[in-house]
Amino acid sequence: MVSEEFIRIFKTNVIHQELVSNINYLKEADVLTIEESELCNSMLEQLELTNKIDLKKSLTQLLDKENVPDFENIEGYERLELESKIDEFIKERKKEKEDELLELLISELEHGEISKNATKVFFDKYIDIVDIKDDNVYDNLGKIEDVEINISSCVDFIDEKIHGLQNGTLTTIIGEDDVCKSMWAINVAYEAILQGKNVLYLTPSYNKETIYKRFIVRHSCDVNRFDKPFTFDDPYSDYDKDNYLKVYTDFKMNYLKHLILFDESEFIISTRYNLQKLIAYAEDKFLKATEDGILLIIIDDFTQMKLDNGRRSITNIHTIISEYYKYLKNQARNLLGTERKISILTTINSYYLYDVRNNVPKELKVLSDNIFSICADIYRKNPNKFEISVLQSYNGYSSDYTKTVPVDYKYWHIKNEEAPEESFQSLLEKEKEENKILRSDLNFAKNIINTSDILQSSLALNNILE
Repeated sequence: MVSEEFIRIFKTNVIHQELVSNINYLKEADVLTIEESELCNSMLEQLELTNKIDLKKSLTQLLDKENVPDFENIEGYERLELESKIDEFIKERKKEKEDELLELLISELEHGEISKNATKVFFDKYIDIVDIKDDNVYDNLGKIEDVEINISSCVDFIDEKIHGLQNGTLTTIIGEDDVCKSMWAINVAYEAILQGKNVLYLTPSYNKETIYKRFIVRHSCDVNRFDKPFTFDDPYSDYDKDNYLKVYTDFKMNYLKHLILFDESEFIISTRYNLQKLIAYAEDKFLKATEDGILLIIIDDFTQMKLDNGRRSITNIHTIISEYYKYLKNQARNLLGTERKISILTTINSYYLYDVRNNVPKELKVLSDNIFSICADIYRKNPNKFEISVLQSYNGYSSDYTKTVPVDYKYWHIKNEEAPEESFQSLLEKEKEENKILRSDLNFAKNIINTSDILQSSLALNNILE
């Protein structure tokens, strides 16, 4: 059967092409019904007379005739959602077509009614789906369009796979250890601030002084500008005090204007309305100070958020998530009704969510665009490594494994010194090997079909398929 690696490359090729290329892939993969193929031909013929919005609407009709969304302002995140639907459509159609052809062939073998023409059609179609030329695979991998990283996740393999925290998305970091989740949030905010992006940082779990100190310590790790990093737990000499003053002054003068930080002592957030007032206040302050609005909102730690329905306080974490996440998801796509998209990041303690990896709560899966998990052995064997995995992402990528990410826990710094997981060349070499095996199996099956022992042929082919 088709290798998992091939399907992944096939999906990647489809997702990252323009819509015209997507239509061609649908046709060339031979997964369409006659009516759908005619619709694709019609769309291509009218390409010069239609704009992209109309083309997207037509393609959506092909995928889901009863649910055509409004495409008046479709860009960015909505486009990714549409391409994800195209991806799933192709995958399902290809699987249906393969199953249909396999059943036909097995039936012919079992009943002794082999039609050489039918089996030839089967193999031609099957090979046509999987036998992409090696050079084409490499070319397509090389032509994957570069998607701008709006906000870096500060983890290289995540930025590589999902292009950072895209505007219009809501991201959740889940983990038991509060410190490692906060360190990740601090690094995301810090990198955004360095790029001149305005960050609203809400911290129900920590006081403002603690978070400011963490930012200063993280800033001291810039070896190109400062002599050495420091922590507030280190003993100070006069030299260290001068270094601290240099770091503090640089952060205050150049970057502090891009950060607004609130802890619970200043704003009691117990309803969506109170949260909206806080966001509106920060938006106004940023516009006056930088002539730009909020681009990133972080809530660290969301587990400590309170909710009051006017009659009583809500304590169920799932209800609190559902209530606030609906609002936050809307704000990510349409901040304060301004039609501006931003990125929102929250951290949640997995202790309250039970078995997260195998049973992510429904409200998180539905309302979060990205879900990352993080764990660390800070207090025992290895304080300078985090284990990170992607449970869900807006573009469909997820990992069934954890990735070790080096950090400097003492200085609140995610270092990202490891090389990328796999290069395009290594993927190509894998695909070449998979194709060799697949072609060998198909040729073997062809030879079996031409034998006179029908029963033996059936058993042999079933062994291959299994």
